[in-house]
Amino acid sequence: FGRIVEFHNDLKWGKWHGFWVGKGREDYWESIEGKRCVILGTGAIGQKLAGFCKAFSCSVIGFKRTPVESSVPGFDKVTTQLEEALTEADIVFITLPLTNQTKHMIAEKELKLMKGAWLTNVGRGEIVAEEALYSALLDGTLRGAALDVWYIYPEKNSEYGHPSRYPIDELTNVILSPHVAGSTWQAVIHNIEQTQKNIETYLQTGTGLYPVNLMELY
Repeated sequence: FGRIVEFHNDLKWGKWHGFWVGKGREDYWESIEGKRCVILGTGAIGQKLAGFCKAFSCSVIGFKRTPVESSVPGFDKVTTQLEEALTEADIVFITLPLTNQTKHMIAEKELKLMKGAWLTNVGRGEIVAEEALYSALLDGTLRGAALDVWYIYPEKNSEYGHPSRYPIDELTNVILSPHVAGSTWQAVIHNIEQTQKNIETYLQTGTGLYPVNLMELY
């Protein structure tokens, strides 16, 4: 939520920012350091993200729909109260899967609780109500958003298509990426290793590492 994209685009055209050209506060940007981070989802991705936040001296609150019996690595606390978590947030990260229970979990009411916060979604687009998200970004309820997951995807064999029914991609307080957060060579290697370990565990115990929860549909 710095201004790297903005400054990158400007410098491509020769426009400078910052103290080199005599600009002060108007070119300052926010660091994640010391922020209150709320992570919706305390699974493997959420725990890894919590560790990254801790490296910047952030306080980290996790949200989980079902109570936990013990502490979760990386989190200062974990709550089942969504409203409580959101009202404390400087930054909200979504790492949840899309289920009947999580679809539109974040709608107009929840976004208003986040007034002045940033939102990062690497879970699934439909967890956040589309129109409510656009309105919150447009009117400044949200300071900004970083979005890797979307509402509309290109047709097969096409590389083009707007990701939303609303012009979210035209807003200046949004960073967009085309659902590529996991598109790294390291992720490929990790997936292979994880699959191998999952098969080995199943052969040894009769149960895989990550069984599908048929009730939750993920």
